[in-house]
Amino acid sequence: VLCSSRTSECFLLKVKSKGPHFRLSKAQIVEKAKLERMPVKVKIAVTNAPFHNNAVSFTIFLLSMVLYLRPICTDNNPFIRRMDLIKKPVATLDEIYFTLHGDNEDVKNTTISQIFQNDYWGRPMSSHNSHKSYRPVTVLSFRAGYLLADILRMNGLFVQRVLNVVLHSVMVQMIGKLYQFIFKTDISMAELVIVRGLFLLHPTHIESVVNIANRAHLLSLTFTLLSLDLNTNCLYSCTMYALALLSCETAVFAFPAVCASWWCIDRINANHEKHSTKRSILTLCKDYHIGRIILLSTVVSIYIFIRLKLDWIDIPRGLIRRAENPFYNLQGLERFFNYSYILSIHVVKCLGMGIVDMVGFSHEYGFDCVHLIESWHDRRLILPFILSLGLVSMFAISARISKKSLVGSRYKTGMDCNHDGILLFFAFVAWMGTLFPVSGFIRVGTFIADRIMMASTVASSILWTRILKDVYHLGVVESGKRRRNNSSRKVVICVLLAFLSSHLWLKIHHRSVQWMSPVSLLLSSLETCPLSVKSNLEMSKVHSSGLFGFPIDSDTALKFAERARDIDPDFCDVYLQLSKIYIRQNRILDFEETITKGVICPFTMHDAHSLFQQYWKNVLGDSTNSKTTQFKQRYDVQLKIIQRAIEKEIQSQQVNQNSETATVRKPIQEEEL
Repeated sequence: VLCSSRTSECFLLKVKSKGPHFRLSKAQIVEKAKLERMPVKVKIAVTNAPFHNNAVSFTIFLLSMVLYLRPICTDNNPFIRRMDLIKKPVATLDEIYFTLHGDNEDVKNTTISQIFQNDYWGRPMSSHNSHKSYRPVTVLSFRAGYLLADILRMNGLFVQRVLNVVLHSVMVQMIGKLYQFIFKTDISMAELVIVRGLFLLHPTHIESVVNIANRAHLLSLTFTLLSLDLNTNCLYSCTMYALALLSCETAVFAFPAVCASWWCIDRINANHEKHSTKRSILTLCKDYHIGRIILLSTVVSIYIFIRLKLDWIDIPRGLIRRAENPFYNLQGLERFFNYSYILSIHVVKCLGMGIVDMVGFSHEYGFDCVHLIESWHDRRLILPFILSLGLVSMFAISARISKKSLVGSRYKTGMDCNHDGILLFFAFVAWMGTLFPVSGFIRVGTFIADRIMMASTVASSILWTRILKDVYHLGVVESGKRRRNNSSRKVVICVLLAFLSSHLWLKIHHRSVQWMSPVSLLLSSLETCPLSVKSNLEMSKVHSSGLFGFPIDSDTALKFAERARDIDPDFCDVYLQLSKIYIRQNRILDFEETITKGVICPFTMHDAHSLFQQYWKNVLGDSTNSKTTQFKQRYDVQLKIIQRAIEKEIQSQQVNQNSETATVRKPIQEEEL
């Protein structure tokens, strides 16, 4: 940093270096000042010594590992006490699909070609019950994880969880590198520590890190960050982004963020000398990485074209229900109002860093967890309005920035940065744009989910770091009174960050422990959203099965199941559970009614049909039973109900011209009749 003894102004000395680590000696700066013929007083503000930087990075990496390894290794959860989480961990919710005991054959022994034809859950992508989540690279990572577990002779689920923690710890380091790439001429070690710490301690990452079923979002963001390195050739960048697309389909929404980041990395750190207005087209293409962007656009276009051609995008009608996404079928202004609020909830979760959270933690938000907005008079619409004003204000501030960083930095950099504020603003918006799936413009099954915010927390971490830099002068400060106040400001920021870090550390630990047991996770979900249909149903299954140390309690199980039915009568999964409870309590008439509804329900049809056939075969085949005639009459009534349901569904299929679904339903119709 050169500070003029005549004007007391400071600006950064641009230094060419082969790597991100460099050290400026006092003699070098003085020599440079002599060449510039400028009287200076020397201040060494930033020393990026390789050993010091590597030591700090390694310390943060260890903290990243400890933060999540401790809850997945300890048994301080009362619902898993006396259980060995290393040798015999408990699969939580969707994790069961990615264990060797689950139904997903792709994780176990299918061919590689089959993996690239099936969805994330092991179903064919062309199947009528596929959610169209195409993530073959993530499935292959599970294969590699279990191979590693066999080599180490350790429990496969535990090894998979550790791999998630390692992936997240690597991403924390990559965020620091991205920050260096963008602001390499105006950063301090404190900033690198803070940006990594903010990303590490973001509570929305918990769901993706501790649950292996959400690894797709970790892998996708990892490959996306790898594609941002402009020191590599464009083929490498496009390959990394292609792997991101094959890890999780949501990576397609990070395409604008990748392009905006490339421009920021290149243009902010380019040689900002005055260029001639007469530049060749070739020079312009090189300056703005047009070739790299065209190649990346080609990769994305091919990916989308193939999925459209094979009909691997649209989720079949009927798979997404109100219990999963209550706003899925909304139309017009009603859809716009409600999804504006849902998008705002995600933005606040992302920018709030766990300090501000309007809906709390829950693994499942569904019907009536967030009440429907029926008109523009609803006060909740104030939130998207305020966020829109904030975005417009940020753009106005960015447009007026000249020779300053994104948040109006007071530090002179000696660069011509008239357009840097605009570039950084669009990069921020592009990263926040990865929340597009929950904006309501496309129909997806995701409603409110922390895992969808993984990529957008890149923007929030960098934004808050730059704000702290500006407010507390973390970097180079001007001479005079501000320099004398720098020590007190650093004390304030250290105390503030220590308190924030401790709070978030404990919060992440507590929430991660809850994810180690299905029971604690379901109970926490019911605290956040008492009207969650699926959580009530799952708690009913816990009490009726006797799993996880709970004694079989049919009355409590019935209470949870009936509550789920009362909340959403259209959630037909509950009727199979009710029928199992009724038969155990010898409530025969209630059983016959609910098991028929279970057969009609497409999501429980297989299991309910087996129980239905077994029951009626036993009661009708007992010749010693004096009530055989009554049973036969009731059986005929239930068959007519099933027949009417089949005819109604076939008519609906004909109206929707869905021949594929009708073909699947025909064998069931014949079997039932």
